[in-house]
Amino acid sequence: MSRLTIAAPFIVAALGALLLVLLRGAVPFPLVSDNAYFLPASWWMAETGQLANPWLQPGFNEALNWHGFLQPWLVGGLSGLLGGGWTGTYGAINLLAALTVLSVALAARGLGLSPLRAAALVLVAIALMLDARSRPEVLATAQDVGLVWLAAGLARRFPQGLWHGAGIGALMAALAATHPAVAVFSGFAVAAFLAVEVLRRRPSPGSLAALALAMIAGFVLVAALLLAAVFGPAPLTWLTGLADAARITLARTDAQGLLRYFLANRFLPGFGLLALPLVAAAWSASLPPRFTHWRWLRVALALAIGLAGGFLLYRQALRIPATYYNFTGVLVALGLMAALRAHGRWRWPVDAALMTLGLAALAGIGLWSAQALAERPLIAPSRLQLAQAVASDHAARRRICADAAVLAALDDPELARSVHLSLRLAQAPGAPDPALCDVHYQLQASGGSAATPVTGFLAADAAEQVSPFARLGLRPSHFGFTRWLPQPAPSAAQPGDQP
Repeated sequence: MSRLTIAAPFIVAALGALLLVLLRGAVPFPLVSDNAYFLPASWWMAETGQLANPWLQPGFNEALNWHGFLQPWLVGGLSGLLGGGWTGTYGAINLLAALTVLSVALAARGLGLSPLRAAALVLVAIALMLDARSRPEVLATAQDVGLVWLAAGLARRFPQGLWHGAGIGALMAALAATHPAVAVFSGFAVAAFLAVEVLRRRPSPGSLAALALAMIAGFVLVAALLLAAVFGPAPLTWLTGLADAARITLARTDAQGLLRYFLANRFLPGFGLLALPLVAAAWSASLPPRFTHWRWLRVALALAIGLAGGFLLYRQALRIPATYYNFTGVLVALGLMAALRAHGRWRWPVDAALMTLGLAALAGIGLWSAQALAERPLIAPSRLQLAQAVASDHAARRRICADAAVLAALDDPELARSVHLSLRLAQAPGAPDPALCDVHYQLQASGGSAATPVTGFLAADAAEQVSPFARLGLRPSHFGFTRWLPQPAPSAAQPGDQP
């Protein structure tokens, strides 16, 4: 095997890290959808010291207690070291994504994957970082990879690997503070792994109890430190807010879009189908050999793991297809586990799935890069034009409403805080109310010149840009916008007017 082949995963990871830090740093992703919820919280923390998204609906706008807090907290702290402002905040999330990609390369080769398999997983990680943008899958992916690494080490020493057990507990606490839904998947996987190992090796009760205590100690210690660092004397703030947000999410009924989210993903097309062999291969680790002690008990355990895992997958990702990211958060770790099983009957299905996923990721990365290079010259002038227009309306004491994406053009926290956004947790943003807004800013959603009409408003000014990617339906990264004014009320009929 040549040196170039051996180095391939690290070369791909280095190129991906540069792509995330340099090119995406020059072409920041727009604050739309979930990015309007997470990244403004990091920016607000960097600017004010408070981890909150003040534009969220009342009850969720005082602290980031409606989801995992660790990634926005880290990004907000790192942003200050990178100069602050939106430049520092985008730089921090891009740097974190680059480190995650590098961690995948190190873990894949460290666990013994072939260079080709490792390079394919690295490509998948790069595509998922582009897709995640500022969602907590960025950090959760690295944490899940760390869990696979520690579990592989524990499997070689089970049940004697107390430090590995403590590390797994600590990482589970950090993952829960980062991405609670992914932590549910990972916690289930850890529990299944332990149950299989107990039946396979039948350790003494004392050694098993020591391992369990090490895991619990690691979890409790890290959870306590993180909650104290972020929420101080009120750690229950996060737990109560998370429970309220979970009730809202579980009540969602938007069950459409399975094909769109799992097969037509622009960064990783077809991943929902290609992941099936990886799921099957990972599950096969729970199956016993043909001749073994307690075979039927282990078969029953494997069936229970399969049924429970399928239910979790449906509940956490498939029931509401728009939450597909709960599954992509574990996809790289799943690929690692499947690749470790890629021998015998599983070799060809796993290799075919990994290679095809790698090619799909390469296509998604290429499409994004082409769009980014085409739109890069439009970023700075369109951002400046939008910022000047909003500042002018603010100086004139107009009540400003806007799409959340407008925030990334405003470096002044006071000016940004004066803008009213319709950010409803787990719901689509509401339309602006002409009775509450003297002006509304709508960012360009496609490359065409025609803005989507806003009920109750008339277009006053437009600064839209034509994008060569409009026909593909791709949202632009630049700040082309339309400025809307409330539609005048119809004048009342005067006496004597003809009908």
